[in-house]
Amino acid sequence: AFPLLQRSTHVGLLFRMSYTPQREDTVEPNENTRVQDGEGISFFDDDDDFDGRKRFRFWAWSTWPKRVRMSVYFLVSLLVIILVCIGIVGTTRGEVRKAWDTVTKGSPQPVFLIPEAVRDSIDEIRSDFDRIIDHAIDGAGKGTAWQRAADICDQFGHRHVGEQGLEDAIDEMASILTEDSFENVRFEPLQVPKWTRGEESLHLVEPLAGGKERRLSMLGMGMSTGTAPEGIEAEVLVVKDVGELGQKADLAKGRIVIFHFDFTAYGSDRPYRTHGPSFAAKLGAVAAGISSLASFSLVSPHTGSLSYRSNTLTRENAASWGGPGPELPDVLLGNYSNVPHIPGFALATEHANLLERMQRKGMTMRLRLAMEARHEGTAETRNVVAEIVGSEKPEEFILIGGHFDSWDVGCGAQDDLAASIVQTKVMGTIQQLNLRPRRSIRLVMFSAEEIGSLGGWRHLQEHAEEMDKLSAIFDLDSGIFHWIGMGVTGDEQTHETMRYIATSLKRIGADNVRADRWRATSNFYMAPKEIPAIGSPIQMAINAIRPEYWEKGKARQPTAFQGNYWFYHHTHADLMETVDSAQMDRAVAIAAVYTYAIAMLPDLLTRGPWELSTTGGEGLCDAAETRELPVFVTCSDSNDGGSLGATGTTLTAWARGSEPAKRESIVELGH
Repeated sequence: AFPLLQRSTHVGLLFRMSYTPQREDTVEPNENTRVQDGEGISFFDDDDDFDGRKRFRFWAWSTWPKRVRMSVYFLVSLLVIILVCIGIVGTTRGEVRKAWDTVTKGSPQPVFLIPEAVRDSIDEIRSDFDRIIDHAIDGAGKGTAWQRAADICDQFGHRHVGEQGLEDAIDEMASILTEDSFENVRFEPLQVPKWTRGEESLHLVEPLAGGKERRLSMLGMGMSTGTAPEGIEAEVLVVKDVGELGQKADLAKGRIVIFHFDFTAYGSDRPYRTHGPSFAAKLGAVAAGISSLASFSLVSPHTGSLSYRSNTLTRENAASWGGPGPELPDVLLGNYSNVPHIPGFALATEHANLLERMQRKGMTMRLRLAMEARHEGTAETRNVVAEIVGSEKPEEFILIGGHFDSWDVGCGAQDDLAASIVQTKVMGTIQQLNLRPRRSIRLVMFSAEEIGSLGGWRHLQEHAEEMDKLSAIFDLDSGIFHWIGMGVTGDEQTHETMRYIATSLKRIGADNVRADRWRATSNFYMAPKEIPAIGSPIQMAINAIRPEYWEKGKARQPTAFQGNYWFYHHTHADLMETVDSAQMDRAVAIAAVYTYAIAMLPDLLTRGPWELSTTGGEGLCDAAETRELPVFVTCSDSNDGGSLGATGTTLTAWARGSEPAKRESIVELGH
């Protein structure tokens, strides 16, 4: 290709192609060249029809040198080939079709089925939404939520009901809320059962080579009875579900029964933890364990409450136990009032696999279980309440919160300290920006959630007469990860109102709204009143090593590969290292926008039959195609069938760029 040097001889209308050598070598003139004025060499061909002055006319294609014309032909052909390839790929992905639809039909505008007054009230405060987002993510609020949670976690550790550590942490939170200048800071005391774990251990004593014993990783289930001081030593029976237990009923007597099932969803699998020990005890077992309710394990057992059955199970009400798999066999039906309470524990998935492999090989296994778990009467704990009183309708309110207690392992960072602290920062953000909502915002940090949502029940009983003035409940209890939207339980107008509010969150990729049935357990008792509920975030986790974590050994930290909520739930690993500061800031921004918007609506949110969805809400399933999301998102039907804390939709994320046929699920989002 030759440089094109344009020389004007007639006011820019005539041009000449010339080439000036850049090296010391020279080009000798011949019959195809002619030197003009010593300024260079013009290249022409024998068949080029030039006038006597050899002028090159830019607008006359026939006067262009053949080499230049061939170069243009080549470049145009290459461009056409590239465009054809892009068109083929685009057609495959549907992009051409979408572009054509946009050209012929125009960009579709979302339709929101809400009253004009609601629309206007939201539009009036759009600028306030932007201020909230900026303050929480990049402004004065940045990083403060994580630091507050870390201070509580580091100073008080776990916050188990009945222990002084929880009460000391509650006092500290009340002081913090008072210092933040919130109004009506107060306690709501309640009496709760006191349960203490004590020391516990589980050993495999047979059939290891050389007579060795192997300690297995376990956690006693909350509210379980303990063993005698000498413990229990017995043979093992591993079953996959209640159906297999019924088939092997004659083998269960005198043994330790292990329910070893594949984890599918917490809501559907949890009944094995809750009722498994009672089922095993009815057949004469001396103890019962389950493989941990976990989507992933690093020899990390997960604790949680059990509930000994005392009612009568008949064929008509057998489905009430709520578990997955086959129907309850006849041998497990009947009266449970006289069935003994046997110790229950959760076993690390890897060690449940070990026992299952040994049984499959025909080996006889013996376990020795020792648990000091004991019930110690009752204790007193407290909810913590604080408010921002409304400027126009102070008697009406939105309730926000999370539960402040935890199990006695880890420090309950994901379950549920981080979310509770996010809600304090929601209040703080609104206050610091001098935003005065029309109706009140009430923050409740519930206690005793882990042993039966007793704090939520206490608050409902204390304020039953106010429920008609409650606009919505925004209760968080599913960890803090990367939020891309929010689940809403309510009627059609409530859902549409939340969608309209969420349009202000599109700038941070969090405008998805999903209709579902999920309620955080602290407000589950309010479900019959059809009070709209928010608080089931659509979220994803950090599932790739971020560049900054390669430095200074940070890749050793859990947040380098964050996993999901069920990695840490009720384990020793539920520490502040599982929580990302930027994700907490993002959660504060999103929750504060919803909270402030609801508090500013002209009227309370409407109540009525809930609109349930198993397709992920408006536009969510197409998020990967239409929005700038960091991962692909797909939706699947996985309702948990009425169990406490059940989900509406399961979302699965895949790494962007992987081939569709080879995509592997790397993280399950939500509950």
